[in-house]
Amino acid sequence: LDMVSTMHKHQLAMPVFEVVQLSQLKLQKISVFGLNCQRLVINATELSASEWTAVTIGELHLTASNLNKSIWRHSQIQTLHSGFKLKSDSVLTSGLYQWTLTQCQLSFQHAELSAQLDWHIYKAQHKINTIKSPAKFERLEFMQTGHASGISSANFSPDGKQIVSTSLDNSLKLWDLSGNCLQTFIGHTYEVLSANFSPDGKQIVSASGGNSLKLWDLIGNCLQTFIGHANGVSSANFSPDGKQIVSASWDNSLKLWDLSGNCLQTFIGHTNEVSSANFSPNGKQIISASEDNSLKLWDLSGNCLQTFIGHANGVSSANFSPNGKQIISASEDNSLKLWDLSGNCLQTFIGYMNGVWNANFSPDGKQIVSASGDKSLKLWDLSGNCLQTFIGYTNGAWNANFSPDGKQIVSASGDGSLKLWDLNGNCLQTFIRYTNGVWNANFSPDGKQIVSASGDGSLKLWDLSGNCLQTFIGHAGGVSSANFSPDGKQIVSASRDSSLKLWDLSGNCLQTFIGHAGGVSSANFSPDGKQIVSASLDKSLKLWDLSGNCLQTFIGHTNGFLRANFSPDGKQIVSASRDKSLKLWDLSGNCLQTFIGHTNGVSSANFSPDGKQIVSASRDNSLKLWNLSGNCLQTFVGHTDRVFSANFSPDGKQIVSVSRDNNLKLWDLTGNCLQTFVGHTDSVWNANFSPDGKQIVSVSREICIWQLSPQSQPAWQLQHLWGSGYRLS
Repeated sequence: LDMVSTMHKHQLAMPVFEVVQLSQLKLQKISVFGLNCQRLVINATELSASEWTAVTIGELHLTASNLNKSIWRHSQIQTLHSGFKLKSDSVLTSGLYQWTLTQCQLSFQHAELSAQLDWHIYKAQHKINTIKSPAKFERLEFMQTGHASGISSANFSPDGKQIVSTSLDNSLKLWDLSGNCLQTFIGHTYEVLSANFSPDGKQIVSASGGNSLKLWDLIGNCLQTFIGHANGVSSANFSPDGKQIVSASWDNSLKLWDLSGNCLQTFIGHTNEVSSANFSPNGKQIISASEDNSLKLWDLSGNCLQTFIGHANGVSSANFSPNGKQIISASEDNSLKLWDLSGNCLQTFIGYMNGVWNANFSPDGKQIVSASGDKSLKLWDLSGNCLQTFIGYTNGAWNANFSPDGKQIVSASGDGSLKLWDLNGNCLQTFIRYTNGVWNANFSPDGKQIVSASGDGSLKLWDLSGNCLQTFIGHAGGVSSANFSPDGKQIVSASRDSSLKLWDLSGNCLQTFIGHAGGVSSANFSPDGKQIVSASLDKSLKLWDLSGNCLQTFIGHTNGFLRANFSPDGKQIVSASRDKSLKLWDLSGNCLQTFIGHTNGVSSANFSPDGKQIVSASRDNSLKLWNLSGNCLQTFVGHTDRVFSANFSPDGKQIVSVSRDNNLKLWDLTGNCLQTFVGHTDSVWNANFSPDGKQIVSVSREICIWQLSPQSQPAWQLQHLWGSGYRLS
């Protein structure tokens, strides 16, 4: 097992074992990486709290053994054989108790087990311990970790290597910087509003809406519960020496505690809920922020030394500068304010259109990061200049903090995700994958990868096994389309945020194209890869070079564009519009031909591989085949609802179409439906052939790959199915 794990870590070719047998062993807390075997036989063996990563098992035989509290990540188990008899007294000795399954694919029927076993199973960010309905449990083909509700705060450990997050799902989570969840802290019965590390990084204090604080070690043990507040506790922070804790509460008070849970002092003076409380760097003073529109500076004996007046609405947070000489406050009046300790306002920071929930100094005290309900973060200098705006959330940003070295920022949002950023506004890591609908997917030119575009504002790069290789974050609205460059080295995306973006395959945004006045519905490269054409709901097409310069604007449609594509020789463009027409253009913006015939908006238009024909898809439930003179050669009837896209096969002999009727259809050019693809459970937005014509990728709430069967009478069969960010069996 050590040898296999070492090979896996060094990315060497892995052998497939017929049988691996573990018998009469005691191997607590072992870690296994990359094991691939047809049969894993575990007999009379102790493997408690073992970790299994990237493991593929055909049959798991488990007899009189203990795999309780084991953790399985990115693994597959096809069949389970266990001696578990569903008796309550045998749960703890089943070997299956308290498994944690993260991004796993289990094909065996395990509905009965769930009624007795406390499995830590995650599906679409929601934890499920026991499901007694087999029909429901059979749909749990994929499990993933993640908070089940909005994330209220996120903070770095003192060494910058870990992050603690809190959520409205009543839990805390400990993460590494790669997005792996190391520990879940369960104990609060109400939403958890804040969590912070002790100065030595060995403990965490959390504050909850259930009127209590809790002190934890890093392996999830609750060391102390602090009772005394008469309402929810909004924040809790350690003193610089780690010996005391200050808490802020909705009961209008602050409290000072020792680590044994004794209340040393209660601070009375605010006339409304206290949002936050923090120690000064020397530990001798405390600053508090309140919904009564004020800040207050206190000594540790409970005396109010200064009241700061100036905000026009509730103050959400207040923090000292690293040298302890200044204070930054964030307010629901859409502003930040910088103060000296005498209560003088030195600077007001204006730029948000919504309340500011949090603001913190950089470790060197020269910059400030703030988080707002307008879904953005902002980086400021102390003169009030906005240096950078961080866009990427789909809900309000509640919290943002610098890493100890000041080079990164971690933020938390109501959309249920954490994000790790560099100071240039690039999102380095998203800690929760989204589960929104997928609007578009296309093969790479070599057919080995797929790029998908989602309504959650992200793109994802996949291999054909369903592994997510890269997530592209940066758009502030749903991504309508994503396409590879002809050489396969770049991707262009179009978004409802009115922009296009050019990316490399590592997820770096190379260029943002600004110019459209409405959502951009499609973007495609020219055949030589040197230009891009975009179609927008602002009724225009635009031709761009790769540096973001707009070379030409095409005006002529009377309603928004839905799609635009180059001809195979790159000399013409065809556009599809909600005005029920198609138009053929040269690159100078001249309209060469208008195609009339559809009775509702046209969703897409594409050239045949030889450039002599065009296929269009329409909301009138039909497809049409045209020549370049505008003559309709064939109408394809069969879909029972709007047709969203239609594309030719690489040889130009067939067409695949998708519809709001949840189906794909394959057609020959004379209008005969050769096959209907059934499998999606919601509207299908897009489908494309692989470059060799042997596969089709289609997108709905999930992504499907269909494979052409090599039979005497070929038929297409479902090969893979995976969701936005996760694999389904």
